[in-house]
Amino acid sequence: MKKIWRRINDTNMTSTAKGKLFIVTEVIMAGLVGGLCWLIIGRHFLEDIYWLFCFIGYPAVFVGFIGGTLYLYAHELT
Repeated sequence: MKKIWRRINDTNMTSTAKGKLFIVTEVIMAGLVGGLCWLIIGRHFLEDIYWLFCFIGYPAVFVGFIGGTLYLYAHELT
């Protein structure tokens, strides 16, 4: 998160746009990691496509959205 935030914070945008971009980026990254985990592990044991949605959705919401929001609360927007 720190690297992504530094990269976004260095851009020439408003603080609101930086926060929104950070949250969207974190949600996408967490969803991709969950999808990759399903491809590696879950595809052999949990073959139903609904498991893919769970593997993508839960990390995207909890790690991406909630974690990203808490990270922004802890860091000052400039």
